[in-house]
Amino acid sequence: FPVTILADGVIMRCSDFYWKTDAIEVDHGGFIVRYGEVAPIGQEARDMLVGKKVKRGEVIAKVGQLIQNSGKPYERTMLHLEMYQTALHTQKNPLTQHNNSPYERREDLIDPTETLDNCIFE
Repeated sequence: FPVTILADGVIMRCSDFYWKTDAIEVDHGGFIVRYGEVAPIGQEARDMLVGKKVKRGEVIAKVGQLIQNSGKPYERTMLHLEMYQTALHTQKNPLTQHNNSPYERREDLIDPTETLDNCIFE
């Protein structure tokens, strides 16, 4: 399944995510979205994406297949979507905060429902 951009923005970061998937973080101006559990794209492609301007509706990835530590694929796939306010974004304030248990998310995680409702593509 393709992963499409919710709004115009700039790709800030691409990295490893859970169970052999990747994450792509996009600054959309009024908010930041982490598109997680996408299919791995490789380091060279990641490097080329950082700083790229993207447009609403543009496909940036495919939904990934989670691969458990045993090597067995997880039976389902999904897009892991996190949405944050941008006011707290700095290089020293990454989206994942290892000292913020249990989920290691920043305090400015916001509910994406209204934004998603407004992003229906025809």
